[in-house]
Amino acid sequence: IVDAGSHASQLDSQDARYRYVNLPAGDHVAIRNRLLAEARGDYVLWIDGDDLVMPGVVTECALLAKSWPELSFFYGDLRVEHLASRQRRDVRYEQHFGDPFFLSRQFALDSLPQTGFLAKTEVMRVLGGYDPSLAAASNQDFWLRVAGAGLTAMHVGRSTVTCLWHEGRSLPPSDERAQAELRLIRSALDRHMLTDLCADLPWHDKGAEAESEACCRVARMFDSRGDVASAQFWSHRAEALRAQSSHPVTV
Repeated sequence: IVDAGSHASQLDSQDARYRYVNLPAGDHVAIRNRLLAEARGDYVLWIDGDDLVMPGVVTECALLAKSWPELSFFYGDLRVEHLASRQRRDVRYEQHFGDPFFLSRQFALDSLPQTGFLAKTEVMRVLGGYDPSLAAASNQDFWLRVAGAGLTAMHVGRSTVTCLWHEGRSLPPSDERAQAELRLIRSALDRHMLTDLCADLPWHDKGAEAESEACCRVARMFDSRGDVASAQFWSHRAEALRAQSSHPVTV
């Protein structure tokens, strides 16, 4: 357990079942990477400081990991409770086990939870943990790298944690997050073929139309994050492909 700024009275440091690493409060990416470096077990269960693990989750995840040793990641839905208003809402995630379009989903930055998931320790280390330079989008970056490595994840079929939301728990500024996500998009386009990033399109039957639609998707991703120049580049590429497909060359 990495204790990064909690009240010492909340922890029983004499409990021999746990090993505690005390760190000053700081960047969550650095803290997670330190925990990954310190971990000795085969699996890590990621839980943020303001989250409550639901009863039975650890046992159920352990049983699934034993039944599916070829899988490295197990995740579930989240329940968010706003402490000020006492309102609750459920954040649900799709089942990606066996999903042939897992990379496409993650390229759309439709990421999986950053808390309440079980992961193989060594696999996370091989993947490089979390990227400190992308702190504002570290979760999206991590799951995109998981999918890009050809790995998959299994939904455990239930909510795993209750996330306690309060004024001190906030998201990164929108402009900082947008810049980090733009870097992710560019990096993915450099590392992967467009046919893989948009594998759900009908490439075999309608190649030019599929490529045009893929370019439109990329253009929208850039445009929604304020990169107008890149959005225009991909829009023009889509238009050229549409023109080419509507005026085939006869040989």
